[in-house]
Amino acid sequence: MSILNSITDAACRAWNPEKPASLDDIHCRLEWTWGLEYGALNEHLQSFNSDRQLADILANKDLMVLTDWETIGKMSLHLSHSPKTISGSRIMIQDVYDRCSFEYLVLPVDPSSGIAPQLLISSVPPHVTVAPSVDHLLKRWGYEQDLFDAACKSIMQHVAANPPAGATFQPNFHTFTDLRYLHERWATRSVPSQFRGLEGSDDDVEEAVLMNSDEGSSTLEWEVATLPSEEEEPRRRLLPHELAADLVVKFRTLVRVADDGDEVISCDSYITGHEGRPEEFSKASMARATSDEKDAAWEQGIKSWVQGTSVVDDERMLLNDDQIEEDPKEQPRVAATLDLEKPDYLARQEKVR
Repeated sequence: MSILNSITDAACRAWNPEKPASLDDIHCRLEWTWGLEYGALNEHLQSFNSDRQLADILANKDLMVLTDWETIGKMSLHLSHSPKTISGSRIMIQDVYDRCSFEYLVLPVDPSSGIAPQLLISSVPPHVTVAPSVDHLLKRWGYEQDLFDAACKSIMQHVAANPPAGATFQPNFHTFTDLRYLHERWATRSVPSQFRGLEGSDDDVEEAVLMNSDEGSSTLEWEVATLPSEEEEPRRRLLPHELAADLVVKFRTLVRVADDGDEVISCDSYITGHEGRPEEFSKASMARATSDEKDAAWEQGIKSWVQGTSVVDDERMLLNDDQIEEDPKEQPRVAATLDLEKPDYLARQEKVR
């Protein structure tokens, strides 16, 4: 089997294991994601068929090929910077590598098979090896995340116990996770209609990708963006320190006018820290109001409230038990002296008249 067939067959299953995508569709997605021209995938992969040893390994369902994590990081960076529209600048994935020779570990998909890890040096770039390697692992162990994690841990232990001679790296858990992400994301990447030669706007996004993004994969990450209206500020993600802070709710101070014409300040905007100090409360309240439009009635209400509360004499305004006992108008009562049909206030009014 050629490298082209190994990659495209694996990428078709990455789209959806139950309903693989068509070859033409996968070719187009890989061409767009890897920065190739439309229809250039075959030519691109045919140039690597000279390495028959690696081609045979990629066609063997019992083996997989891993590269070092630094190189995987470069492929991931290339993916994150790839444009979503035809007007964006695309970079060929081969341009991210800083060398022409690559170190690989050839590993068994099932460590219990007894196959020892081997070192392989090849001129075939790493992005060519990702799809067949991950596909072999998923076909053997399944697509469930817990099964995938267990298989990766088993393979890492196998490599640690049987390190290949001359190898400069060993796989870690991120190696397998990132490779699976690349494999699935490359095969499901949205492609602008214009790249396919179809009519459409520059910002076309294929709805089928969003509808099928969670099928057959537990590692795909999708970002949904909404266009803000002209009247509203664009939404953004909260920063870590904003998430940790307490929620602050902003209130607008309201003023209503009483029947007698006096302004009454509503209590919906509560200012703490100045209880019992009207002047300080006034300053704080005025400072808060500077963020809103100035309201003359509101300011007058604040001033009236401050003036009234600053001259209140609690001892004269409030009655206490001692004052009630000393009031000569207050007489002891018993139940026999109460006239339930004529309350005291009516009796007093008759006396005044």
